[in-house]
Amino acid sequence: MTTTIEKEFRSLTVAERVNLVEELWEQVAAEPEALPVPDWQIKELERRRRLFQANPQRAIPWPQAKAQILKRHAKRLIENPGRGLT
Repeated sequence: MTTTIEKEFRSLTVAERVNLVEELWEQVAAEPEALPVPDWQIKELERRRRLFQANPQRAIPWPQAKAQILKRHAKRLIENPGRGLT
């Protein structure tokens, strides 16, 4: 069953839908405390913190990590520029 909101959303142009989604995301992002963090994500963050604390010299700055990721996935990014690293 399609709701009225869904029908109205589908009647918008693509540009209008994108604008609406951006506005909605800004409202959601303004209240991060309202979004629950899943248990699996908390466990993963804890695991990564323990790894870092055990061996902090292995950490690398974000620009260096980003460069390594882009280099590793450059071919896919060139072949599918609009898809990112998904």
